[in-house]
Amino acid sequence: MKRTLRFLQGMVCRTLVLAGLAAAAAMAPSASVAAGARSVTIGAEDDWPPYSFRHTDGSLQGITPRLVQAALKLRGIEARYEVLPFSRCMRDAMVGRLAACFNATITAENKAPYQWHPTPLFVEELGIFARKGAGARAASAQDLEGQIVGITRGYTYPSEMVKNPRIRIVEAASDLQLMKLLQAGRLQFALLNTLPASWRIQQEASLKGQIERVGAVSQDGFWLAVSRKHPQGNELVREIEAGLQQLKASGEYDRLMQKARQELIR
Repeated sequence: MKRTLRFLQGMVCRTLVLAGLAAAAAMAPSASVAAGARSVTIGAEDDWPPYSFRHTDGSLQGITPRLVQAALKLRGIEARYEVLPFSRCMRDAMVGRLAACFNATITAENKAPYQWHPTPLFVEELGIFARKGAGARAASAQDLEGQIVGITRGYTYPSEMVKNPRIRIVEAASDLQLMKLLQAGRLQFALLNTLPASWRIQQEASLKGQIERVGAVSQDGFWLAVSRKHPQGNELVREIEAGLQQLKASGEYDRLMQKARQELIR
């Protein structure tokens, strides 16, 4: 009788222990999230240093991949990248082959086809550049009317500028080609983001002392252009915003940006 009672008491204890473990497991974060097993594939442009570019060894480098990775890691998500040209990156995000693409500004043309998180990844100046010594001056967008102005094909620019019939727009295949056209005197001005342009001038010996910033069009935010058609799009637009807010609130955003700039801009 006592052996039977002890057996039943043991069964009750084991049942209570197992129930407690099950309840604890239900309340704890899933092992897959804790281990970073949730992942999302994002398009990373291959030729916009120092923000995002393919290194000579084939690896992805830049400020933006570090920033996006850090923000999503706080949300238990692993950021994976597919490196490709910007125009193809944006197209693949629009049709849903990729969950998102960086680095994009919001324009009248691209606002509807993508989802946008409220907080930009960063803010960057759109500068006006001219050949040094040419005497060309353009302090603002209005000064570009009646001029030959170069832009990079497939990049996002203010709609009111590229559609202005009084500005003669010439497209180049890349920022580097745009700067060489400017250097050769085939353009009067070029629209280039200031930090990437400064980076290229320092890296390309033939450009040093040849091109200068003479004005600015705007200060623009840059975002992840998140797909409306990809199955992870809705989740991603929420999680990247939450991760950015966490980074900024902790002060880690400023530390990360400062460290990346120090390491990539020399």
